[in-house]
Amino acid sequence: MRAVQGQLEERAQPFHDEFAKDSDGSAKVGLIGIDRSIAAWGDVRGLFPLQGDLALRIMIQLETMRRKVEKAFPQARAFIRPDLTRSSWSS
Repeated sequence: MRAVQGQLEERAQPFHDEFAKDSDGSAKVGLIGIDRSIAAWGDVRGLFPLQGDLALRIMIQLETMRRKVEKAFPQARAFIRPDLTRSSWSS
């Protein structure tokens, strides 16, 4: 939600390309969480074979969500958090 809200705010205000988009940063955090969840559900599937179908359905839902986020925020994975301690901010 934070990524979507940020994207809406960025559209309403002029944006300077030299700065990383907050919406991409928020989307990247979400994508990392989705990636880790898919990996964890893969482990659950391996540990509990009787629940394999349920784990697989959840993994498919997460993969669908991941694709949608990547489509809506194509630059998210390339996002690098700005270093706010650099001296260029003070000049």
